[in-house]
Amino acid sequence: MKTSIGVIFFLFLVGIIFPQNPEWIIYNRYNSGLADNAIQDMAKDATGNIWIGTYTEGLVRYDDDNLSGEVWKKYNMSNSGIPDNLVTKIQIDAAGNIWFGTYTGGLVRFDGVNWVAYNTGNSGMQSNYVRSFLIDGGHWWVGTNGFGLVHQGGGYWNIYNTSNSNMPGNTVFDIASVPDGIRWIGTMQGGLVKFAYMWQWQVYNLSNSGIPENFVTQIALESDGGMWIGTELNGLAHYNGYGAGTDGWTVYNSTNSPLPYGSIRSLTVESPGIIWIGVTYGGLARFDSNPGGSGWTIFTNLNSPLPENLVSCVIIDDLGNKWIGTVNQGIAVYKEGGIVSSSKNEGLVSPAKFSLEQNYPNPFNPATKIRFSLQTWGFVSLKVFDILGREAASLCNEEMPSGDHEITFDASGLSAGVYLYRLSSGTYSETKTMLLLK
Repeated sequence: MKTSIGVIFFLFLVGIIFPQNPEWIIYNRYNSGLADNAIQDMAKDATGNIWIGTYTEGLVRYDDDNLSGEVWKKYNMSNSGIPDNLVTKIQIDAAGNIWFGTYTGGLVRFDGVNWVAYNTGNSGMQSNYVRSFLIDGGHWWVGTNGFGLVHQGGGYWNIYNTSNSNMPGNTVFDIASVPDGIRWIGTMQGGLVKFAYMWQWQVYNLSNSGIPENFVTQIALESDGGMWIGTELNGLAHYNGYGAGTDGWTVYNSTNSPLPYGSIRSLTVESPGIIWIGVTYGGLARFDSNPGGSGWTIFTNLNSPLPENLVSCVIIDDLGNKWIGTVNQGIAVYKEGGIVSSSKNEGLVSPAKFSLEQNYPNPFNPATKIRFSLQTWGFVSLKVFDILGREAASLCNEEMPSGDHEITFDASGLSAGVYLYRLSSGTYSETKTMLLLK
């Protein structure tokens, strides 16, 4: 009876310590089809595909339901109609077209077959560097780097800048809209702008509102009319959308909250009152401001598998997985309790052709061999744990080529008993048990 209870308890521990679906998966150019580790922006289309804009390798589509096996598809200047490999922003419109801004090639639309670029040579674009943009029905709003705001509607192009309108700045970092036709514009050093029909402009800045800084980097709108505003150096502000002066504003920064740093790189609303915040040098923050909510949760490369603390963007897929783009280290996918996949290929759970063999000899004293196979070249971790989940040895923690490998484990310094050994590489993870005799 004691033996049965012990076996059940052991299996229970294994299930807790090593769940079938991991909470974190890291994709980079070494362990996946991701072309570049420098992620600029991401967007999700209606079928669940993830579109990824990179710094040097153009556009990448992730489709783990692709039955042909082409999970990662790359579009760049050498194999498509992309005019520039540096993608700045991505948006999917209601018709399913992929829109993205570039550094030198203007604004681009891709319908799955055809590529159309709008630039200074064939349209009313004032600059080929698209800092931000918004496709809003039949209207296009393009934020430039120093040339103001460009609007296209009904085939007509209009330019709004500091010399011909009430625009307080000519560099536009972000644009958002609400269903009533109001556009919110974040500028560099000019504050936040509310632009309504009939050319009504309202500017929110340090002198007339509760905004903590005039350099607005990000805008995220909530369904209840509230909004979140990220700044370059002074943290995060929430505005209820109707307060006058400083009323309706709440500011969160590194001095009055757990926000680790004041430079906000990305904002993503999960639901009213819950927002994900990409912080320059500070990692990722989740803030639940609802009454009785969980408050602040901070993820860094020290307390989580997040590969670095420079987070460029966050999107949430239909299954609740958070896709976290980083500036230099690829993409982290996270979901508390385990990542969920609807994939026919099960690409988010366990890729094929990786394998971990049973150690030999087993039982052993004091040494045994562990063999494993890697499908692709990438970073590999092979660790040994005791029955309580404590790390007993790290046998491998480095990049390795694809192919078959063998590592000898010498347990001379360990006590007799059951141990677990786990192999991890990219999205793959497998655990087996072994018995050390003395």
